[in-house]
Amino acid sequence: MFLKPALYPKLIEENVATRVGKGTNAAIKLCKKYFIRMMNKYENFYILKFDISKYFYNINHEVLKNLLSQIYTDNDVLKILFEVIDSTDAKYINGEIDKVINREIEKLSKIQGKEALKQIEELKKIPHYIDGKGLGIGSLSNQIFAVFYLNGLDHYIKENLGIKEYVRFMDDGIIFSPDKKLLKEIKEIIKIKLDELKLELNSKTDIYSAKGGFEFVGYSLYLKMAGY
Repeated sequence: MFLKPALYPKLIEENVATRVGKGTNAAIKLCKKYFIRMMNKYENFYILKFDISKYFYNINHEVLKNLLSQIYTDNDVLKILFEVIDSTDAKYINGEIDKVINREIEKLSKIQGKEALKQIEELKKIPHYIDGKGLGIGSLSNQIFAVFYLNGLDHYIKENLGIKEYVRFMDDGIIFSPDKKLLKEIKEIIKIKLDELKLELNSKTDIYSAKGGFEFVGYSLYLKMAGY
């Protein structure tokens, strides 16, 4: 496989999704490290948590191809990668998705209870692919593409903005700072950078006080966690 050897060395360590030795455990470990660092310096601090709207469905094919073309020079390799990227443009894709969704809804409709209804509502929210956008979910190649797509943003946050307390898990990112005003400014910068990638933040994006806590990668995080 020529994806990992070429792309993974370009990623920052705080980009923790998918790669071996990382994942949610690495994300929580970094969060704990940053909590302790902040607690030792400040009475209170803040967290900018950003979340990207329908990330996998909105990754722009042309933008991704341009990013890959800056790394790979072999046209045969690029042709293979581009075919994988463009696979969601096939006309049958959305029809197959609808079949799976309808089949699962039919099964859940036979089950009583709030959980079944909740799952049905979630299934109904699954979007269709639009030509020129989106990566197929479940493919290892596409997982790697998705991890890499925001690499420029990661480096900008770490190197240009000088942020040390930063973690990203796929389409979720968090930044720690004692300066709430600074986090508001960074949020606006992230919006601009995402616009260049044809992406948008969703309504879950917000700035939280560490004392009040917040959620990240399925865990509820708050100041006390730093001491366990």
